[in-house]
Amino acid sequence: NDRVMQQLLELGWISKSLAADGGREVVGSKLPMTMEYATFLAQLLMSPMSSTNLKVSICKQIMHAQNQSQAYFVVLLPSVMDILCHRSLFLQTYATVTLVNLSGGQEAVKNAIMKQPGIEEMVLTALRSQDDDLTHYSLVLLTNLTKSMNHRNKLQEFKLLQTVLDVFSGLVCIPSKHKILAEVASVTGQLCNDEESLKEILRDLNTVERFLDLLEATEMPGSKLRSKVMFAVRQICSKPRLIPPNITEAFSFIIPKVIKELEKVADAAEAVDCNGNPLPGKEVDLDLAANSVYLLSSLSLSPECGRQMATNHLKPPDTHTSPPTCSLDEVLERIMASRLCEADAPPSASGQRSTFLDATQDCLENLRKRLCKLHMEERDRENAENDPRELAVQDPP
Repeated sequence: NDRVMQQLLELGWISKSLAADGGREVVGSKLPMTMEYATFLAQLLMSPMSSTNLKVSICKQIMHAQNQSQAYFVVLLPSVMDILCHRSLFLQTYATVTLVNLSGGQEAVKNAIMKQPGIEEMVLTALRSQDDDLTHYSLVLLTNLTKSMNHRNKLQEFKLLQTVLDVFSGLVCIPSKHKILAEVASVTGQLCNDEESLKEILRDLNTVERFLDLLEATEMPGSKLRSKVMFAVRQICSKPRLIPPNITEAFSFIIPKVIKELEKVADAAEAVDCNGNPLPGKEVDLDLAANSVYLLSSLSLSPECGRQMATNHLKPPDTHTSPPTCSLDEVLERIMASRLCEADAPPSASGQRSTFLDATQDCLENLRKRLCKLHMEERDRENAENDPRELAVQDPP
């Protein structure tokens, strides 16, 4: 009886029965994974007698199990791949979520997934589905897999970038689509690590402008859209020598917006109580803040954008669309003096990291130095142009 089997699985009775100690109490905690239990779950997943609900329950067991290792995963992977091919989009979604959970930060698992026959076509077919959840988790899985150059190259043979951009072109920027748009930006940013993919994106001004437009989107609480878009744009502008003039001009328009975002970060970072703890509602999204810093750093490598940032280095940019109230120099200085750059700062109340990584702090420092140098060069150039000794002497009439 499927319902009885599902209850036995979810209560942990079978897991405890197959455990080496024969009956360890695991109620209220993650279930232990053993080779015997992994083999049992794999057989149940592959069985044509198992119902959809039972297979979903098994996927949950795999995702939440303790003591996962590559040995267990080798046993489980073929059965998870089997339901990835299932005609039920619901089951495909759970299979994809299972792969997402198992592959996060696990290079051996990613390699094992990419060795499965037909995995590229399976994931890209799921990506083209009209089911939002399946599309979303397929993109999350691709984000995990595309961190490796070898995996990117293999997926690109099946036109991954074009498929992702096709999905992007069919999406509208409404709150219900934000999580998909965020993952589209994440995968696109990963693919931009390869020069050929970057060139392909830079050939399409409409695609670049759509990413820039997403920076204006009003985010729902907890959304990662703006942070992921910052990452994608940072990757797209990472090689100034490849950027056509029309796209460089488009990038120049977002500089005040990014400075404004960093000004909000500085305001939130300075909002602390007498003990130095952040005030309620003033927590900083570290990923968004770091991606904003890295984006400005990438933009400053472009001669045109670098000159624009240097010109506005000591005063707020002249713009009619919600301009920053501080100069870029002041914003960077405030962030560097804030709790975000403290050494040995304790984690937040939720246990999350509360300060920038060392690499981000180094990027902040290098960005400020680069802008100071560009500002001095720009000032020297203006002084040379206005120096009377440099002007040609004209004879009186």
